[in-house]
Amino acid sequence: MVHFPFTMAFFKKLVNIKPSLKDLREFSPIEAGTLQYILDYSDDDVENMDMTVSVMWGDIVVDLITSANKQDYSNIYN
Repeated sequence: MVHFPFTMAFFKKLVNIKPSLKDLREFSPIEAGTLQYILDYSDDDVENMDMTVSVMWGDIVVDLITSANKQDYSNIYN
């Protein structure tokens, strides 16, 4: 028998429950910390964080994280 500990996030995925940021912290503390930092950032302009998360769509650059959608970004990431 092999000892393979399940993280809470993995277990929740198995039973079709959406993991939380706390669950992600158990699995990947750095990524969870970064997402929490984005959520806690109080400035209206997320671009001031000097983090670039964007995608090129044709000739247009689309910013993926803005102050308006940072909660949605975190929810989708989890």
